[in-house]
Formats: sequence, structure tokens, C-alpha cells
Amino acid sequence: MQSFRNRLGRLTCVACLCFALPVVVLAQTSKFTQLPPAAQQSIDKGLSAAQQQQWLAAIGYFEAARTAALASPIPLYNLGLAESKIPGRELRAISWFEAYLALGPNADNAPAVRQEISDHKILAKGNASKLIEILKQLAAKLPPSNSSAFPSIAGLLAKNGDAEAAEQIVQNQSDKQRQDYAREEIVKSLAKLKRIPDAIMQAEKITLSGTKDSAYRSIFSAQVAASLFSDAKKSIDQSSNQFDELLELVEAEFKSGKYDEATALLDDVRASIDKNKFDSWKNKHEVKAQELAAVAAAEYKIGRREEADALLQQVQKYASSITGEQKYGRRMYVLMNLAVSENEIGRKSKALGLLKEAEAACLAARNAHEEPVNSVVGDDWVLWHQFLYISKDYDGAKASLQRLFSYNPEIQHYREVELIAWRASSIEASANATCNAAKVSSIKTLANAASSPGQRAQAWSDYIKACLSAPLFTTELKATIAGLANFPPADNSSYEIFNHAKQPAEDLIDRINDIHELEQN
Repeated sequence: MQSFRNRLGRLTCVACLCFALPVVVLAQTSKFTQLPPAAQQSIDKGLSAAQQQQWLAAIGYFEAARTAALASPIPLYNLGLAESKIPGRELRAISWFEAYLALGPNADNAPAVRQEISDHKILAKGNASKLIEILKQLAAKLPPSNSSAFPSIAGLLAKNGDAEAAEQIVQNQSDKQRQDYAREEIVKSLAKLKRIPDAIMQAEKITLSGTKDSAYRSIFSAQVAASLFSDAKKSIDQSSNQFDELLELVEAEFKSGKYDEATALLDDVRASIDKNKFDSWKNKHEVKAQELAAVAAAEYKIGRREEADALLQQVQKYASSITGEQKYGRRMYVLMNLAVSENEIGRKSKALGLLKEAEAACLAARNAHEEPVNSVVGDDWVLWHQFLYISKDYDGAKASLQRLFSYNPEIQHYREVELIAWRASSIEASANATCNAAKVSSIKTLANAASSPGQRAQAWSDYIKACLSAPLFTTELKATIAGLANFPPADNSSYEIFNHAKQPAEDLIDRINDIHELEQN
């Protein structure tokens, strides 16, 4: 194996620090010629560790040097090289090299560093392709009833930039319905990549109305995120859930500074409610009350707080006055939607109080032997999920389980298992939110022409910390690929295993695309 020092020598002129920037740059920024003693000491230790191929130790020392000398490109460059020595850490190596180039874009070794970046992109893409090929093998072992495995793979292929292979998956599906499912996944991937015209072309090929509706929902979200509000309004016309999307558009327009457009659109939504435009249950007044609660949240968000509070009071008064068939169950739904609105505008304690009232109504409905309003999953299940969504309190959710499902220990046990899954999902969602926030912040810094080289380098460092610290990007990629290759024979749990196996591919491809987006700024 080529030595670490020799590789440094190939890429740059080496002195005691193992590399140097061009003389003209050193003259302009003499602070780069010397490191603080603590940083120099860490660099020396890192180089000694690298000579022994102790890459993790080297990375730790170089990271310590970076912390001690944030304005120096030396630790960043060494971090990139050390990370590049560990299979699976390609994206971290790329990001450290990009941070280095942010500080020294005209360094003598910049062309060689850019070649390193290009080489590691090829390796990362190759790893993503390996994972997708393994998923294809897993999907082939699934029972025929598991119809969404290959559509999921089509979406991954589209996200990985392989449109031809994604289309081949579509054509290989056994019927039109499964083809539509595959196209829907492709649309979601293209929308996430901001390739909106391509997403629309794929959506127009979908024939199933519900599937097409879901595809356009992804397109709508991408258009709103890109501030393409006129286009987003056109996508709403394709939706069966226009009410929620219109309110989402109101909030987006307001946040973008289009105050007049936002208020006018909200007024139109309110007028449409009065005409029952969105009401599919024509004789259920509580549905209108629930829609008004949602409008109240939108009113509050665009600064019309007096109007919002008046609407919320009107809805709460209506909830207290509900009588007749299924009165407790219907009351529960109105109170629950009030709680959602109060939570959206930041009044969590008020929301939790309303949920307690909703729970009392739910228990009263059971004691009165009412038929559930939601006969598919049950009113208690819907209420419990809303409590979990709003409270984020897992101990409280378990106590709520005992109150709501004590009448049936078997159902209670099933919900407790579900609660464990929710906890894991919440942790994952929190990590994704942290990563997305870091990516957005880093893009903002990199896109700002006024950002200093140091700020631009820090943007890459922040992205690494938030998005490339999971085991998949540090220690487990090789093990992940090996483990997936030994997938067990198909059984009743095989689809759950497939979904678990799909996550590494999803995460890896998402981060590859993140880095591409960061590099465009």
C-alpha cells in the first residue's frame, strides 16, 4: 500500500507539515505557514498514526488539529486523505476535501484534490449500485403479494441517476397497477431532486387516480419548496385533498413575503368552506368545524390572530353542543382537530388539554356503546396517534395506552409494540430533521457570495457532523453490504426485512445527492 506520506508527496510539495500551498498564497496568508503548537502537535501525532495505518486514530488527531486551527487548510486536507483510506467513508473524504478547497481553491494540489473527489464519487456511486443490486435479489425472494418492493427499487434507481434502469423496472412489472406504483416512486425521487418537469412527465403516465394524486402531492411539495407558487396551484387541481394543500400554499406564500396573495387565498378557502366545497360528508357539521380549526391555524400563522382565536372559540363551542347519533365520537374528532391547530401555532399545553377532553369523549363513546366514527382502525387508535404526534411524550403515550385499551389486553400489547416502532421512527425523523437543517444552512452559506473562505469550509464541516456521522458513513458500510448479501429465504417477515435493508441504500443515495447540491453553490 502506498504510504500516507508518499501520497501526500504526490499531491503536494511536502515540508514538515506534509503539504504547502503555492508560494504566492503563503505570502498573502502567512498564518497558514505556521500552526499553533497544539494543532502542530496533533498533526504530528496524526501523521505518525497514519504511517502505521491507524486511520481512525489519525482522523481523531487531525480533527483535534482542525479544532485548534480553524483557519488552516492543513488539517482539512489531512482529514480528507485519512478518511479516504477507509472503505465506506468516501462521502466524508469528499466533504473534507471540499472544505479544504474552500480555504485554498488555488492551491498547487487543487487539481489533484479535485481528481480525488471525482474518484471517490465513483466509489460512492458504486456502493449505492451494489446496495440496489442486493435489493433486487431480496425483492425477487419476496412473496408475490409484496407488490411495492420493485417500485421502491425503481425510485432508488431514479434517485441514483439511472433513469434507464428505473424505466426497465416499470416495464418489468406484471400489471398496470404495479407499473403505476413504480412510476409514483420515480416521481417522488425526481421531485426530491428538484427535477420537476421530469417528475410531471412521469406523473402524467400514471393511470390510477389515487396513485396519480399521490404523485402530484410530491410534485406540489417540491414546487412549494422552490417557491413556484403558480405551478403549485396547478398541481393542486390534480389533488383530491385540495384543502390541506391550499393551506400549505397560504403559509408558504406568506413566508416568502407574498402577504397579499396569502391572505387572498386564505379568504377564498374560508369562503369555499362555507359553500361546503371541501366537505365530502355533506351532513356532518363537525367536518366543517374541523376545517375551520385548520383555517384558524393558518390565520394565526399569517398574523391574523384575533380572527384565529375567534374561529377556535367558535369551533370549541360547537364541540360542546354536539348531540345525536355518535355524539361522543364526533365530539372527540372536533376536539382532536382543535388540539392539532393549537399545537401548530405553538400552544402545546392548550393542545394537550384538548386531547384530554377528547380522550374523555372517546371513553364516553365506548361506555355508551356508540359505533365508532372511524370503523376501519377505531377512534381510540386515531386519538392515541394524535396524542403521540402532539405530545412527543412516550411515557405519557404508554399511560394513554393503558387507559384507552385496557378493555382488550391483546390490542394493548399490539399498540405497545407499535409504540416502540414509533420511538425508533421518531429518533430517525429527528436525525433527518437535523441533517436537513444542516444542509439548508450549509447551502445558504455556500450560496452567499459574501461568505468568507473560513465560513465556507465550516459549512462543509457542519454538514459532515450532522449528516455523515451515522455508522453507515463511518464504520458499517462494508458490514451492511455483506449482511444484506446473506438475506434469508422469504417468509412472513421478509417484507419488513426488505424495508430495513432498503434504508442504507436510501440514506447513501440521499447523501450523495446532498453533496452534489452543496457543490453547486
